[in-house]
Amino acid sequence: KNIQAFDKQMRGFECFYRLNEKDNNQARHFFNEAINIDKTSAMPYVMQGCTHIVDFWYGWKKSPLQSLEEAEKNVAKALALNDSLDMAHLLLGWIYLAKRKHEEAIIECERAVELNPNGADAHAHLALMHIHSDETELAIKLLKRAFRLNPIPPTIYYDFLAMAHMNNGKYEKAIELSKKGLRDNPDQIGIHFTLTACYSALNRIEEAHNTVNEILRINPNFSLDYYSKTLPYKNQETLNKYIEALRKAGLPE
Repeated sequence: KNIQAFDKQMRGFECFYRLNEKDNNQARHFFNEAINIDKTSAMPYVMQGCTHIVDFWYGWKKSPLQSLEEAEKNVAKALALNDSLDMAHLLLGWIYLAKRKHEEAIIECERAVELNPNGADAHAHLALMHIHSDETELAIKLLKRAFRLNPIPPTIYYDFLAMAHMNNGKYEKAIELSKKGLRDNPDQIGIHFTLTACYSALNRIEEAHNTVNEILRINPNFSLDYYSKTLPYKNQETLNKYIEALRKAGLPE
């Protein structure tokens, strides 16, 4: 309803989808400004919550628990304002996923698709919930639809699809997709994890070391121990295989 608030919101989106610590902090600043201008809009609350959930995944704040709590507060405010907003249900799905409540996470993201059948983000994030539940074929199907709905997608779509193929053991395909995602966003740290694990699995050690260097450039304080604790894979074997590949590549504990 307020063009100034909308402008701040869109600036926040641009920063958020770069998915690195500096831009994530800047995105939160823009979303907070949008809220201060117009407290009746649900979307800035959702996206501010998303910045906190990303902090939680990557350990960018001193208190991961506080980051998760902030995400919960924001999604509660958003749903109180507009419970038919698909992005609010996606954020709630992420929160459930962080708590290892995989079924609840899938239900919330399915609700997002139901609310917005042509929403590319809804399909992509539902796919991610299925990836972490070892339902990769369904995830790939959902991601293909997300790409059709948004043919110029954010880089995370490439990362999600690469993750699905990696989990299926199709490492070359995952590498191809990861490189596509990095063309427009070389600082998207998530893609570098997928790329590192795939190179490591294929024993392409020099290339794996190069991607490790990129991860440490983006996040010098990265800890494999912390990262492994936040990853919400339902199947422990899948998680162990992934972490071992990252460890083999040389990421610090």
